[in-house]
Amino acid sequence: MMTKEELQMLRKKQIRNNYMIIIPLMILFSIVVFFASSPKVFYLLLWIMVILVFMIEGYRYFTGKVAFSKDMKRLAEYEKGKMGEKQFYKERKTALLTQGLMVIVIGMQMLLAQDEEPFFTDGAFRWTMVAILVIFIPAIHVSVKARAKRIDEWDQEKLKDYQKNNIKRGIAAFFITFFGMLIVAWVVIANL
Repeated sequence: MMTKEELQMLRKKQIRNNYMIIIPLMILFSIVVFFASSPKVFYLLLWIMVILVFMIEGYRYFTGKVAFSKDMKRLAEYEKGKMGEKQFYKERKTALLTQGLMVIVIGMQMLLAQDEEPFFTDGAFRWTMVAILVIFIPAIHVSVKARAKRIDEWDQEKLKDYQKNNIKRGIAAFFITFFGMLIVAWVVIANL
């Protein structure tokens, strides 16, 4: 059994570890945004980044090694016990499928991108992307904290219901985004 103090310490380490992953990725993404010479190059570099994240998540899912340190393994075991093993792996599977879909969607964007013109001609757009990243990092922090709070405070049945509804919302958002992208691609191709 884990004490409240141990749990708080592990949650702080979890957030720190997330920042150690997210901040370098955001810096890398910023470099891609600033130095991408064309839409194809931008989407190719973004696609490679997403594939790497997908591969890491795949490794974690298929090997069962959901944590890379002893402390995070202990936290993962706590979460698995709190959520139930089936729900815990269902959440991991959902993360893997979501990232797999991102690989497909960004790959499609890369294939449809035109290579003739510079991607970012307006410097203001680049700084808008940087501003989005600055907002994105705290948003991830809030998301991680909210997930931790749900797991720590809710019972297994409530967590199961939340996960079901969350998966439904995710599927709906994917299809809306996917078909929206298909319509945009169709309009772009029709106007060539």
